Amino acid sequence: MSRLAEVDATTVASLVRRGERSAEAAVRACLARISALESRIHAFHEVAPAEDVLSEARRCGALAGALRGVPVAVKEIFDVRGMHCGWGTPIHRTRVPDHDAVAVARLRGAGAVIVGTTVSTEYAIGTAGPTTNPHDASRTPGGSSSGSAAAVAARMVPVALGSLETGGLSIEAIPTPGHSADMICFVVDGRAVFSGDTLFMDAVGGGDFGQIKAAVMDIYMEMPHDRRVLPGHTDETTIGREWERNPFIRVWRGVEPEGTEQVRVNGRAATLVVWSPDYDDRGKAWVRFDDGADAIVGGSRVERS
Repeated sequence: MSRLAEVDATTVASLVRRGERSAEAAVRACLARISALESRIHAFHEVAPAEDVLSEARRCGALAGALRGVPVAVKEIFDVRGMHCGWGTPIHRTRVPDHDAVAVARLRGAGAVIVGTTVSTEYAIGTAGPTTNPHDASRTPGGSSSGSAAAVAARMVPVALGSLETGGLSIEAIPTPGHSADMICFVVDGRAVFSGDTLFMDAVGGGDFGQIKAAVMDIYMEMPHDRRVLPGHTDETTIGREWERNPFIRVWRGVEPEGTEQVRVNGRAATLVVWSPDYDDRGKAWVRFDDGADAIVGGSRVERS
C-alpha cells in the first residue's frame, strides 16, 4: 500500500497544493488501505464507489481550500448526499439523504473528498456497532464515533468527522489545519466555536499561510455571523465582528488594500502586508518576502523603521 495513506491531513493538502502529489493519488491510497483493512475493522457504514470518489478528487484537487485533496470520512449521523446515513440503527439502515449536512458541505467547500460514511453507535447514544479496535480486535474503539475513530487510527483516512453529545450539549469537531497538522475547532450547540490557535480577536494564528487563510475564510467565515468565537488565548469575539474588523480578513476580502511598508524579518527583506494587535501585545504580521512567499509571523520578529 502507498505510504501516502499514512501521512496527516496537513501534509496531504500541502503535497497537493504544491503539485507533488495529486488529490486522486491521495484518494487511491486511502481506498487501497480501506479495501485491505475494512473486513477486519468494520469502520465504514458505506464506502463510496471508487469511480465517484476519484471523480470528486479530480474536482477538489483544483480548489484552493484548507483541505484541498484530503480524503475524509463522515460519521453516519451527518447527512451525506447519495450515501447511506442510518444513524447507527437498523430502523434507518436504508436511509439515503439527498443533501449534505452543513458540516459536510463546508468540508467539500474546503476541498475535502468524502470517501464514505462511518459506523456510529445507535442514534449516537446506544448500542455499539460492529467496529473493532484497529490495534486489538477483541476490544471496541468506544463510541459514539467508533467508526470515525477506528478509520483514523488505522490510517484509512487522515481525517474523519465525528461528534459528541454529553449533558445535553452537541459538540461538532471540524478540521482546520494550518497552525498545526491536527488543529480542529469545536462547535458547541451551533452557538459557539472554540477556535484554538487559528482565529483570534483582530488576528489569526501563525503556520502554513495558505492553510491558515483557507481555514479562516472557507470555514470560519462561512459560519453564522452571530456565532461566538472563543479563542485559546484572548478575548471572546464573534464571527461577524471578525468579518468586519479583523485586519487580515478585511484584506483577504478585498475591502482594505495590502500594505507596502518595507521591513526586515529575521534579517530578510520583506513587505509588511498586514499588521494587527495580538493577545501577547507584540502584534501579528502578514509579510511577503522578495521571492513572493507569504508568511504570518509574530510581531517581535518584524524590524520596522
